[in-house]
Amino acid sequence: MPKNKITAVLGPTNTGKTHLAIDTMLSFDTGMIGFPLRLLAREVYDKVIKKISIDKVALITGEEKIIPTNAKYRANAPTIHFLMYIVFLVVVKLSQKVP
Repeated sequence: MPKNKITAVLGPTNTGKTHLAIDTMLSFDTGMIGFPLRLLAREVYDKVIKKISIDKVALITGEEKIIPTNAKYRANAPTIHFLMYIVFLVVVKLSQKVP
């Protein structure tokens, strides 16, 4: 996938969307993936820590917070309040790049 672009990957169940998202995130120096379900975030967190060091991956859900000091990647299943904060950060970041 091209870097510096927002891409929507759509498809039916079991077509590799999550696998593609993980590989794409890990192709960057840092990254974050949001999930609608806590268990899915946990499953992806477990997959990512097997691919890279456990101290480089954070898991943040409504029930769990594992945030290593050197975390570069995050798997999130956010509460609505956290999601609103993330959307705010994205808007601020995008607006900073507009000339």
